[in-house]
Amino acid sequence: MSITSDEINYLVYRYLLESGFTHSSFAFQAESAIHKTEIKGANVRPGAMISLLQKGLQYIEVETHTNEDGTEKKCTAPFSLLGTHVCEIQQEDEKDESRPTKRRRGEENGRGSRGKDDNNKRSQKAEKEKRSRKPSGGGAAASESSAAQALPTPPGQSQSGETDPVANDDSAAGPNFVKYSEGEVSTLEGHTADIFVCSWNPVHPNIIATGSGDGTARIWQVADKDSSDQTSHKSLVCMDSGIPGQMDVTTIDWNPSGEMLATGSFAGEVQIWDRSGNLKFTLRKHTGPIFTLCWNKKGDLLLTAADTTAIVWDSKTGEPRQQFQFQPAATLDVGWKDDLTFAKCGQEPTIYVCQLGLVAPLRQFKGHQGDVNGIKWDQSGTYLASFSDDTTAKVWTTDSDDPICTCSGHTDQIYALAWSPEKYEGRSEFDPAMQVIRR
Repeated sequence: MSITSDEINYLVYRYLLESGFTHSSFAFQAESAIHKTEIKGANVRPGAMISLLQKGLQYIEVETHTNEDGTEKKCTAPFSLLGTHVCEIQQEDEKDESRPTKRRRGEENGRGSRGKDDNNKRSQKAEKEKRSRKPSGGGAAASESSAAQALPTPPGQSQSGETDPVANDDSAAGPNFVKYSEGEVSTLEGHTADIFVCSWNPVHPNIIATGSGDGTARIWQVADKDSSDQTSHKSLVCMDSGIPGQMDVTTIDWNPSGEMLATGSFAGEVQIWDRSGNLKFTLRKHTGPIFTLCWNKKGDLLLTAADTTAIVWDSKTGEPRQQFQFQPAATLDVGWKDDLTFAKCGQEPTIYVCQLGLVAPLRQFKGHQGDVNGIKWDQSGTYLASFSDDTTAKVWTTDSDDPICTCSGHTDQIYALAWSPEKYEGRSEFDPAMQVIRR
């Protein structure tokens, strides 16, 4: 039996990705060069690292509580992954039923003698804990398992189908609590691995696209609740067959007209599909995983970024219009200002504003003290908001190199931000506080 550093790195990467730590997983894969290995990710089941840790902990517990003659130590002290274990041996003459026995405690922790049933319960618990750490999709669609849902899971039922007594208690409902009946929820089944991304069509509200670790994206036609039609889907094969194991579809985006879908993969491939699921172009120029791509407002140019490069593609020909090379720092986000100008940020404090046809950036915004995790232009393309590991958000304009506003007060890194349609900007992140500022 052998364990390689590449295998450990891949398990850590998958754990980060499955837990919703997109930026951390991107940085880790870039530094550990996972995409250059030949590990077949399709063979690694979801939650693999948690499962292996649980089994290892079980083995250590059995080893610790087995005497040299093979008998079991009657220990009643809890056993944990990181805590120091000190045995509390139960004496044979102690018959106090209020003190849990080894067998009773084992059953309560899912380590009884029921074999496969207990293993399944542990796996379900691990998956439930993993899902609870993922950021919410805002009620748009769930994308953490191999079944996407077009509405949130009905209150009172978990993703694994277990009843939640707290959710079923009407007294626990807040003022904005909404209940969904079984007939109001559509479950979209077909993927065979975790779903990482999803995107509703901006023009056709009953069409949603999903991207999965099974190497496919799927375009779903969600049936109306009052219609007798069945929900259907078209499967798009997005994996690069020349690079074994690099199957994850990592990002997807509809163009503004809703007629074309772009997909990016861990293998570094970008593909453009029409709304019917027919492949139009396969774009191969990047050498690393694609974690961000977006269409310009007109919908004729596609911007993709990986590693230290960003490429603008012509959607009519599938040919690159221009390639931009930046300093050796991984790209985390890109965004269009208008049809020709875009901004780029990454694992450095600098933000670049570039324009098609120019080699040098139009602007370089320097003001953050840590990695810039993301950027968002407002609807008019006048203001650019950025959010960073330095726990601040800043607002910039192309008229100045200095921010016109710095928003501080959070105590942890900021990983999400959105402009309101009104003149407000909302921000959220791992820090439980939420701030709204007026433009």
